[in-house]
Amino acid sequence: MNESLKKDGNADNVVLTVENTSVVFRVSGNLVQATKDVSFKLRRAETLAVVGESGSGKSVTAMAIVGLLPGSASITGSIRFGDQELVGASEKSFRSLRGTKIAVIFQEPMTALNPVYTIGSMLSQALRSHGFEGGKEAIRKRSVELLEMVGMPLPEKQIDQYPHQLSGGLRQRAMIAIAISGEPEILIADEPTTALDVTVQAEILALLRRLQRELGMSMIFITHDMGVVADIADQVCVMRNGHVEEIADVFSVFANPQAEYTRELLAAVPRLGAHAEFEQGDSEASENPILYLENLTVSYPGRLGRPDFTAVHGVSFSVPKGKIIGLVGESGSGKSTIGKAILGLANVADGTIQIDGIDITGLSPKARRQQLNRVSVVFQDPASSLDPRATIGRSLTEPLWRNGIVKGRKKLRQRAGELLEKVRLPASWQDRFPHELSGGQRQRVGIARAISMSPALLIADEPTSALDVSVQAEVLEIFRELQEDLGFSCIFISHDLAVVEELADAVVVLKNGEIVEKGGVAQVLRHPTEEYTQNLIASVPVPDPVAQKKVRL
Repeated sequence: MNESLKKDGNADNVVLTVENTSVVFRVSGNLVQATKDVSFKLRRAETLAVVGESGSGKSVTAMAIVGLLPGSASITGSIRFGDQELVGASEKSFRSLRGTKIAVIFQEPMTALNPVYTIGSMLSQALRSHGFEGGKEAIRKRSVELLEMVGMPLPEKQIDQYPHQLSGGLRQRAMIAIAISGEPEILIADEPTTALDVTVQAEILALLRRLQRELGMSMIFITHDMGVVADIADQVCVMRNGHVEEIADVFSVFANPQAEYTRELLAAVPRLGAHAEFEQGDSEASENPILYLENLTVSYPGRLGRPDFTAVHGVSFSVPKGKIIGLVGESGSGKSTIGKAILGLANVADGTIQIDGIDITGLSPKARRQQLNRVSVVFQDPASSLDPRATIGRSLTEPLWRNGIVKGRKKLRQRAGELLEKVRLPASWQDRFPHELSGGQRQRVGIARAISMSPALLIADEPTSALDVSVQAEVLEIFRELQEDLGFSCIFISHDLAVVEELADAVVVLKNGEIVEKGGVAQVLRHPTEEYTQNLIASVPVPDPVAQKKVRL
């Protein structure tokens, strides 16, 4: 944080003023109030974190600042960049402002970056639009400099890569390079680290702090992660249902929150080390595990004459009956690939996968499908895993109908209602479609569908990573209750170590497709023996601004 930041509130120190700003959308002839009377000030070289649940108005407010709301939106109030009024400003005025005065980093770089252009092409376009003078060589040189500024490894090579050829963290660095190419005074970062692993997230946060210090930028950081807020913010604006609930300096918000909603947000944050009273056992404690992997190796065939790529190397661990095993590691560590191999969705090159003592790798396709009926999965993104054309009820009961477990429309509707009630949703919602539900509600449906077949083993692949902290807490509570009631075993794949500690009995740490460390949660997460595990734990943002400040010092 900026210790030299002026707190006197003088007009000369304020770069952006949002005053009594409201946004209304016209939807199918009806008016929908998205935000109402939002007010805050952003000072020079300051970071303002805007936090709240989905639908609180965070992103709507940010997009109003840069004039990126759709034509169905109407804005009242005042948004002033210095002395320039932005409410009612022309598109020409906004075009002269975006990039050079106010820039934006979006949450998902894969969708924000154009897939048909190289990183260099996009940087070149950005520089030219900002008035950079010089030929192709000068633009390429400046583009490489920008990639170097954001810590891109081998920038001379990466500049010619396409977005799909880069990892999530490198794509985010490329987007930041494009954003700062116009040397903006204000940077708006809209959930820029939500989908990143803890180590990559820590690198991106450190990068943003460094760039802010070097370039003297002000920053609006939109997030639902209170650990990230503690790490990066000077001021915090808490929003709910389009209103500002509380605004104060970061230390006051964490030490003495004034709004009840802020206290609820902080209470919902999973904290690593908060469950010291539980001493979970080791993953190898069961003589008859529901799942046993031995020397599992998963390879993908190479293309265009290239050698095969081995994603998982000789992995061995077991899942005891009724227990939860957490799989953790960075992107590319092999977590999801192991889950796919168990489900028969990835090629097993070597090793065995035993489900309840039966090796499914040697079974015929029909026999394997029968054995896999005992395995269910909860995906990371329920919006893409639920059929948008099917009602919730149909999505829940189709596995039961196809396997002949439940027959008859009346019985299927009854079972759908029972499943919804198990995840604390009304039975009547079975006639709704996925787009009519929030992200947390859709994930509850995903869990309900996963338990519909009474699985012996459930694979949960990052089921809460995209959810707001309070919604995540509700989903985890439901998940925990169902696991205790139904007694299924579970592989819980996550990069959130605090969530793994809260749910799991044991943990397996992966790196580059190999097991680095495994054992009981208390043993691995509180007394790690391997440097890689220690680095993972050290990268977790702590929801305590005082502690974060000490770490950075």
